[in-house]
Amino acid sequence: MNVALKAKRIKGAYYFVLATAIAQQLYVPAEYKYFHLPLVFLTLINADMYNFDYRDYVNEYRILFLLGCSTLTAAADGFTELDFRILYYIFMAGSMYFIGRFVYNTVKVFSMGREGEKYINDRNVKLFKSGGMFMRIYGMMIIVIMIFAFAYMLFDLICLV
Repeated sequence: MNVALKAKRIKGAYYFVLATAIAQQLYVPAEYKYFHLPLVFLTLINADMYNFDYRDYVNEYRILFLLGCSTLTAAADGFTELDFRILYYIFMAGSMYFIGRFVYNTVKVFSMGREGEKYINDRNVKLFKSGGMFMRIYGMMIIVIMIFAFAYMLFDLICLV
């Protein structure tokens, strides 16, 4: 399959998951089911850093599937009397794992020096050529935030039991 077709399909998948997550937030809001929407944006921003030839489409589809499941679980929780918090957290933990890997790989690419430039999208080469310090700090901050979010989920689960 050519790269343009892959890019077109993944773009459609991003739009679908993003529209579903926004609709869930607007029409079926819940007090603890909100973190999947920022993760969709984070994945979208991170994926945009890469040249289409070097993107890990399989990992992106995994992330989008798990975030889509998180969105649907949050919506189902709003429509029923059942508490789907544990299922939501399972989907979120899986998506945070794959997003963490994705962000970590981005940090590694921005730390590679000149040989990493081929992986970067043409729109972001200027950011890469500036030394990549911003992206390295940004990536590490995102990973720390996700670790805190994961710790919060564990704490919430312990309090739930």
